[in-house]
Amino acid sequence: MSTHPRGGGRTAANRPEHSRLKKTDAQKVRKGLQRRNHRRYRAFLRHGRGRFYRLLTELVEGAEAPYRCRPYGTPGRPPTNPRDVARFLLLKNFEGWSYDETYATLEALPELARKLGFRKTVPAASTVAMLVTKVPTRLLEDLLARTTVHLVRGRTNVAGDATGVATRRYQRWFDVRHGRKGRRRAFIKLHTIVATRAEWPFFLSARVTRGTRNDAPELELLLDQMDPSIELGNGAFDRGYQSRKNAQLIED
Repeated sequence: MSTHPRGGGRTAANRPEHSRLKKTDAQKVRKGLQRRNHRRYRAFLRHGRGRFYRLLTELVEGAEAPYRCRPYGTPGRPPTNPRDVARFLLLKNFEGWSYDETYATLEALPELARKLGFRKTVPAASTVAMLVTKVPTRLLEDLLARTTVHLVRGRTNVAGDATGVATRRYQRWFDVRHGRKGRRRAFIKLHTIVATRAEWPFFLSARVTRGTRNDAPELELLLDQMDPSIELGNGAFDRGYQSRKNAQLIED
């Protein structure tokens, strides 16, 4: 092996064939590599989330209150605004944060909290975790569906799957699913369809069932939950969804 006259490497004659190709040709050599559109991704980071936060505020303000609370001014601890709880939960789930991460972010960024509609204070993480059972699942599903209508643009490729979540103690769904230990009755199951976008793979629909529920029957309900204006492209699902009925549903 001979070195380059200016030092620091091998001569062109001794380099691998694909390293002497142009950039576009080298990409063809590396098959199977999906490259992200960084220009579009950076534009989304600058503007996309801001538009989403404004949309989230409008939807929560226009919807009915998730539940009734004690009137303000009555004796006792001041009640938490039900709409603030809904805002907190939607932000937490869209961003994939924990309760503590959501609270810490809103406290550290007061401008973001104001943009989302928190007028006075942000409810504590423990408070939201305690009040989450009062928020109807149907309301969150409706807000989710209305939000995705504004986020989706054009033909959208999707992916669907389901996973079990333990509610009483720490257990791995992988072990229970393959019969190693534990029982499915101790789990609940989350069924979802998401948009397969590198910039932001957000939820299009979601349902929670008992842990023993099969995947295939849930696909029709997940598709019904989506807005009819969304045009589906390719759909990626595992073999648990494989049936003639489900194939016809996606085609329809």
